[in-house]
Amino acid sequence: MRQLLVLGFLLMMLSGFQKAWPAKLTAKVEKTVELTFETTSYELKGIEISDDAENQTSAELKNSLFEVNSEEKLLGYLYVNQAPSMKNVFDYAVIFDPAYKIINAKVLIYRETHGKQIGAKRWLSQFFGMDLSDRPKLGEDVDGITGATISVKGMTTAVNHLLESIDKLHQEGNI
Repeated sequence: MRQLLVLGFLLMMLSGFQKAWPAKLTAKVEKTVELTFETTSYELKGIEISDDAENQTSAELKNSLFEVNSEEKLLGYLYVNQAPSMKNVFDYAVIFDPAYKIINAKVLIYRETHGKQIGAKRWLSQFFGMDLSDRPKLGEDVDGITGATISVKGMTTAVNHLLESIDKLHQEGNI
């Protein structure tokens, strides 16, 4: 499995995807993908997005959005990026099924002493089932967390921008 993931990573590097993840983040991404899709045999393939298309979106999709394939079959999509917390940023992943419906969201690395509650599956499950037509709003679709206000706002805004951006590019035939 690790060999397949390394092969996928090398293919990303060769096809122009220059963003390399630190080892700790790579391990957490691997575990999240394996648990979500219940497989250790998969390949990540970066989705190519032109600069023009990227400039029309509110989320950074280039070098962050990947197809997850197993034996030539599309399992879904993986998005990995960062969102702001109080004094730093945190790494997170959003995983979609092939129809772009969120099936998992995970805070991968949180760098603050307060607000870690946003990493709870119970809180993150509020995003599960959302699709490209959804635009989550804090206080309406997503509950806040006392002591994690900035991180909650960061994650909610990030998912909102992600859904909006993928929707726009999908409608225009760019992905």
